[in-house]
Amino acid sequence: MNKKTKSIYISIIGAPNAGKSTLLNGIIGKDISIVNRKPQTTRGKVRGILSEDGTQLIFVDNPGILSPKTEMDKIIQKMSVNDHSDIVMVMHDCLKPIDEKLLLHLKQNHDESETLILAINKIDKIKKEKLLKIIADFASNVSFAKVFLISALKKNGLNDIKDYLKILARRFGYPMAIYDESLNTDADQDFLLAEMTRKYIFNYAHKEVPYFSFVQTEKIDEHENKTIIYQNIWTKKEHYKSIILGARGETIAMIRKGATYEMQKLLNKNVQLHLNVKVRENLLSSHEGEASIGYKVDRSTYK
Repeated sequence: MNKKTKSIYISIIGAPNAGKSTLLNGIIGKDISIVNRKPQTTRGKVRGILSEDGTQLIFVDNPGILSPKTEMDKIIQKMSVNDHSDIVMVMHDCLKPIDEKLLLHLKQNHDESETLILAINKIDKIKKEKLLKIIADFASNVSFAKVFLISALKKNGLNDIKDYLKILARRFGYPMAIYDESLNTDADQDFLLAEMTRKYIFNYAHKEVPYFSFVQTEKIDEHENKTIIYQNIWTKKEHYKSIILGARGETIAMIRKGATYEMQKLLNKNVQLHLNVKVRENLLSSHEGEASIGYKVDRSTYK
């Protein structure tokens, strides 16, 4: 580890679909977090790591702030609240109203030892007068150290965020690199491969199905000219399994094709992907379900 490097943790929070994962992927320069039009696609905490100019910025892409209804929602919400970082970056989609749940979350959970910054996304799609009102509305509720106006999808304004975070890292960061400076994420390969498949379940499966499905990388066989990957897709109902498979296996074929393409880019070699869809009704109580979100559940918390 480089002891001259200074490191800080940045937690990215916001309402579902505010653009958190797009921001993270844009800053890191690689897709390490699922981007999808459906809300709540980030299930576990995904850490992105950027080591530049004597600094290491460690980003935590948290699940969106939401009102928990199911046990899964409660687990995800607890994961988001329990994170402590040096800096909290609040993401807001300026095309949507300010989320009252987000403001309440900030008032109830923000630690004064953390630096709070605001990134207002999609500014290329709104008039200046409305944008100024959004900034004023946020300022009347929460005090931010810095406000950034960005378009995460077009990568506009992302360098300004990086430069500011590097300044903060040099000012009060940990006096060493926390992670190997060659890494872009702390997620292991099995997790990244599972996320690639889960991305295409969101793309091709209907409604609630992706939210009650988990992907488990069971085995990886390395060969000279290709990598063979075996994964289980766990879901909680036979009906959901039928949807994932699709008529004549068409949906699972599209999922496999998309995931295989992503895996080949990651591994830089040919990939043969085998997907097996399994059903377990008590999925959220199972080892596979908890492991897939990187969180061990103490259910006494929710009683």
